[in-house]
Amino acid sequence: MTSSFKKLRGLLFDIDGTLSNTDEIHFAIMQQVLEPFGHKVDQTFYQAKITGRHNPVLFRELLPSHYTDQQILDFGDNKESIFRNSISSGSHSMVAAEGLVDFLSSLKSFNESNPQSAVKCHCVTNACRANAEFMVTHLKIDHHFETLVIGDECEHGKPHPAPYLEGMKRAGIKPDETVVFEDSPAGIRSAVAAGVKVIVGITSTQTEEALSKAGATYIVDNFSTLTLEKLDELLQKE
Repeated sequence: MTSSFKKLRGLLFDIDGTLSNTDEIHFAIMQQVLEPFGHKVDQTFYQAKITGRHNPVLFRELLPSHYTDQQILDFGDNKESIFRNSISSGSHSMVAAEGLVDFLSSLKSFNESNPQSAVKCHCVTNACRANAEFMVTHLKIDHHFETLVIGDECEHGKPHPAPYLEGMKRAGIKPDETVVFEDSPAGIRSAVAAGVKVIVGITSTQTEEALSKAGATYIVDNFSTLTLEKLDELLQKE
């Protein structure tokens, strides 16, 4: 492995659907919590109205109009608590995306051998902080990430560029030095709007066509074929 890269300085990872395919879990819980409000959550509904979107925004659309902002937030908090408990109790399982652990290990090895040219590594997610911390800890990969950028804690969540702009600010990197990993159109649009040129689309929840249309520049099924050298090559082509 090289001791430095020509362009690559930072990696920004979405969490849900990117580090782990959690959509089946969220799908089942959304069916459960939205059924009392007359919503039949099938895959078409889920992909169009839920996946990758910010809870306060999507629940404002889907819950009764008389609900206050606090009721919307409380509803979202309850839904995410059900998500975490379903995994902790063993009702659902959550595993790392194929190839992810090996990819992160290779990044760690590179950074330890080359501290002067280390590649920054952060998460950027629309998940609430409790979920984000729970997921990276449960997957035993939390030590790989310097910080977690939370959409709720930014001025706007994805698809607004604010979360990815904050991620690059924290990492001290520029858009043309950055690679983003995303599985949803909303997340990809956020990265595009933030000026990121290389966006790796992960086809865990969406078709290649949908990811490409949103702005993904390189599309894979998982992390098993990715290397740091390949990502640096992609940046050099932009």
